[in-house]
Amino acid sequence: MWHKSSWPAATIILLSCLWRADISSAVGISGDSLPTPPPDFRELLEDVTVSRSDDLLREALDLVNSGKYEAAIRKIRAHLETKPNSAPAYELLGAAQVLEGGIDDGLKSLKKAVQIDPKQSTAITKIGDVYLTQGQSKKAKEEFLKAIHIAPANNRAHQRLGILYEREGKANLAIEHYEKGVVDTPSGYIGIKVNLAGLYNVTGQFDKAVALLEGLLTPDSKDATAHFILGNGYLGLKKTAKAIDEYNRVLKLEPLSERAPLALAVAYREQGNHDASLKELEKVLKIKPSWAGGYFQMGETLFAMEQYDAALENYKKAEKLSSHPVGIQKRIAAVYLKQGKYRDAVPIYKSILQTKDASMESYELLASAYQMSEQFDLAEPIFKEMVLKFPDKAYPVYRLGVFYGYVKKYDQAISELKKALAMSPEDPAILKALSIAYNQKGERVSAIEIARTITKLRPKSIPDKFYLAALTQDAHRDKEAIVLYREILAQNPNHLGALNNLAVVLSDGGRTEEALQVSQKAMLEGPENGFILDTHGWILFKQNKYQESLAVLNKSLSLSPNNPVTMYHVATVYNALHNTQAAKENLEKALSVSNDFKGAEDARKLLKLLNGKDTPTQ
Repeated sequence: MWHKSSWPAATIILLSCLWRADISSAVGISGDSLPTPPPDFRELLEDVTVSRSDDLLREALDLVNSGKYEAAIRKIRAHLETKPNSAPAYELLGAAQVLEGGIDDGLKSLKKAVQIDPKQSTAITKIGDVYLTQGQSKKAKEEFLKAIHIAPANNRAHQRLGILYEREGKANLAIEHYEKGVVDTPSGYIGIKVNLAGLYNVTGQFDKAVALLEGLLTPDSKDATAHFILGNGYLGLKKTAKAIDEYNRVLKLEPLSERAPLALAVAYREQGNHDASLKELEKVLKIKPSWAGGYFQMGETLFAMEQYDAALENYKKAEKLSSHPVGIQKRIAAVYLKQGKYRDAVPIYKSILQTKDASMESYELLASAYQMSEQFDLAEPIFKEMVLKFPDKAYPVYRLGVFYGYVKKYDQAISELKKALAMSPEDPAILKALSIAYNQKGERVSAIEIARTITKLRPKSIPDKFYLAALTQDAHRDKEAIVLYREILAQNPNHLGALNNLAVVLSDGGRTEEALQVSQKAMLEGPENGFILDTHGWILFKQNKYQESLAVLNKSLSLSPNNPVTMYHVATVYNALHNTQAAKENLEKALSVSNDFKGAEDARKLLKLLNGKDTPTQ
């Protein structure tokens, strides 16, 4: 067996992108391959071929296979006395000497075989194997490459090269050689297929990993690592229940190992079973109480449960125990962002930028932390530095453009987003940001045209179509908006936003009866949604159903107490019911919340009328 009996290379992206290089190293799992066991020297005999006419060599081969190396060596030497230029004899002699423990003598004999016949690919492979066992990887690689140059279908040389490239972290090269190494192997052969499947997982090719191992393993198979890697493949394919079955098999085979409960914890977390995830992590920490990885994963599960204080406590324990804490520090900063403690996240991202782990993401996160803490003068130069550091990437330019839009510098936003679009012409995210920037600037025609381009690129995307519909609605292109909302509802009849907005457009166009039918369906889908209730209540008002309207609008206001539009609507209904005081109170409150909402101008006019005097517009 050539596969590892411990963590597979990079331990997949533990499991759904969790074990990226920065995270895996941070929690104590090396991103490189773990040391591979040395080859079993008995494999040196796998490709030894002896001529039928060479009785002495055939007898020697039988003796070697029986473990009678000394007797075999005597017969081979006797054969060489009569045939001193026999490359197969020297190859068999070298194999026998190595198996007997005479590494140096064996190596000399194998080299003699190649000297006699430079095309003796199998002898060259054996030389590589000997170097491999001696830890001389560079020399081993040279021999395996020579062997493949002579015989491109040399399976064993390909397998060994796969192992060497896996050790070097060169996943694609390792996969290439492993794939050639398993060609024509017996159907039940496992061997390096486990290594290959592990690398498929690392590179996100989960379907290939599952296809390679699924037919080889039975529930009773005792190969824990193979079950583990198959479980990782299932988890990568979101087949969580199957992954859990495989991990439980590993747990039975390795009751004292941490990898099975750790993997189960991740799988249960993916499944949303957080309590089960925590129980497995408690097992992990009992096995390895001072392991950063256990505390890190505990933090991950608590983070998923939105228990941010508890997550932070575990991340900090992991940070203290880890020899490479950068990945953990990023998660600590992520907690601060979730808690709105943007200024606490800033020093973490600043420190990461001073390390070799600095990445484009690090720049963005620092700039975003500055942005969210409203330190715009500090955010802007970081975004600009990110653009300079990664000149061939469209994303930094796009992100700078989004920042300018956030701070309402729309001309600069549009300029940067156009640059990003030139680098990536059909990127929907860039197009969407550019459309938003034009819309915020008041150039709705341009905004709509770009939004329409996005829907052509992704015609089945409901969010894209909904965005276009909302833009046309705001531009008072009611007919176009109605068509778009109906198209969305044809795809998804229960789309709450489309139902609500269609009801609004129909109501604004005087089609209140049709609007009421649509809003009633929206009410069924979102009975506790303040915006849905506001739309429904306003339509009832337009139908002169004042008491019914007021009840619905007041409920809407209880659900969305700071919505100035609903306050204005409530005030209007109170005015229709001749409750002037309640109407004035709601109008004043609406205008104190915002002076720029849909209906704000009408609210000011009504308040002026009710007060009998001018009202400040703030």
